[in-house]
Order: sequence, then structure tokens, then C-alpha cells
Amino acid sequence: MFRTLVAEAEERNRRRAAAQRQLMAGGGGSHGGPGAWQQPATGAQAGGGAAGGGGGFERVVWVNRQSESHLPYDLYITHADESVTYVEVKSSAAAAKDLFEISVPELQFAAAQGERYLLVRVRGAGGPAPTLERLTDPVALLRQHRLSLCLAV
Repeated sequence: MFRTLVAEAEERNRRRAAAQRQLMAGGGGSHGGPGAWQQPATGAQAGGGAAGGGGGFERVVWVNRQSESHLPYDLYITHADESVTYVEVKSSAAAAKDLFEISVPELQFAAAQGERYLLVRVRGAGGPAPTLERLTDPVALLRQHRLSLCLAV
């Protein structure tokens, strides 16, 4: 899962760098064609909110790589502009499972970080065709009624 996220970030970074090189070389008359730089999507489609476009990334750190860190995120991405995106990954082996647990500290941290917090929902993890859904600023999405909380006793 994490390798997929890092690979996607690297590919976005390569495309942006190629588009910037093309513009610097004077061949950048096109603003919407293949390989052209585009403003990143927002909300549930985004790859990382305010920091999602940050001009590429310089470092991805998986904080739980060796052992559980007990931090309210699984990895963070430091972008070239020094902004940071915090990523929490919630996965399940089932491809159709909609419910997952999220802790109070994770929600509090997400609220404090706003668009710098990305929740990635992975369905079908470990299977042949996992799917990723990116939820930038999940607390805002809750407030907009685009997500719901479910309590269990």
C-alpha cells in the first residue's frame, strides 16, 4: 500500500518536472495536454490538500515501518516547498467493506491539520486489485456531510 502511494507521488513529481522543463525550454504553449502541469484535485479526489501540489516532494517517511509509532498518521510527506502532508491509511482485505475504525487522536489531529491531513482508504488490500480512495481533510468532509461517523458499543 505504502509503496503504491510513494510510486504515485513519484510519478506526479516526474510529470510536473517534465512539464516544467518543457515550459523552461519554450515548448510550453499547451496548458491542458498530456504531461502538462495541472492544479491538483481537491476534496475526496486530492492527493494531499494544501500540500498536495507543493511542487513535488523531497521525502516520504513511513513512521510505522519498524513498529507501531502510536502517532495519528502512518506516514508524512515533506514537499519541496517545505509543506508537509500527513497520511493515515485505513485498509481492509474485503473489497466492499465501507466501515473502518478511526481513533479520537486521529480525528483531533486531522482537525488540527486540515488540508494537510490525507486519509487513504484501501479496499481489497493484499488482493489482486486493491482500490485507493483519498480523503483530504476528513473532518471538513464530515462537517459537509460527505462522510459519516458510526459508533459501536
